[in-house]
Amino acid sequence: MMIFENFSAGYDRGFVIRGISCRLDAGKIYALIGPNAAGKTTMLRSIIRDVPLRSGGIIIDGNDTAYLTSSELAKKVSYAPSEMHPAFDYSVLEFVAMGRFAVNRAFWETEEDINRTHEAIIAMGLESVRRRSVAQLSSGQKQSCLLAQIMAKDTDIILLDEPAAHLDIAHRTDFFGKVLEMKNNARKSFIITFHDLNDALNAADEFILLKEGEVAAVKKRDEINEETLSSLYGTELSICEFSGGRRAVLPLLGH
Repeated sequence: MMIFENFSAGYDRGFVIRGISCRLDAGKIYALIGPNAAGKTTMLRSIIRDVPLRSGGIIIDGNDTAYLTSSELAKKVSYAPSEMHPAFDYSVLEFVAMGRFAVNRAFWETEEDINRTHEAIIAMGLESVRRRSVAQLSSGQKQSCLLAQIMAKDTDIILLDEPAAHLDIAHRTDFFGKVLEMKNNARKSFIITFHDLNDALNAADEFILLKEGEVAAVKKRDEINEETLSSLYGTELSICEFSGGRRAVLPLLGH
């Protein structure tokens, strides 16, 4: 469980995230949505303390994150940016194994580290490219590589910033299928930023609506409607209903 208590974060020039108070339950996928410059990425990065705390706090499993060591926080929360640019020419195996360093902070691998790394590589379908340089991977393989590292790290809370931004529809479907497996099989909690509202509607359990650095609301999936989204984005949107409970968001374009 994660609780935001009047949480504000930002830089010297001012606040970016202001007065956030909400509770996020375990074992759910939360879609963090809002217009450009709403503060979505900043909110994720503030959870891992990459953006300075200004006031309030975040409580994870009863612990104020401001008082956790970096190692303690890393064992609770994983973060994957929208794009990965490794500083060195790591192989897939090396990159995934780095997730274990956050857990044990050792410069040698334990048997558990080795096992978890290989399990994650197999689960993400990366076994055939495990010796290949990460830089040589396709966009879809890179996102699977990031998810494998997170799986190896094995934290309860996972933050993903626009993970499907560069994926085609087939790779997006495969990626979010793996995210759902992690949620359902291991009871992981996700906060994922989305620009594609169709992915969000089909993957998320609940929605965090962010606008101008403030949480406008936290809503369940069936509470998301045309009025809510149109107000959030400042443009008229339509939601189409399909069999099986599937929905799609379309802008109302003039002709």
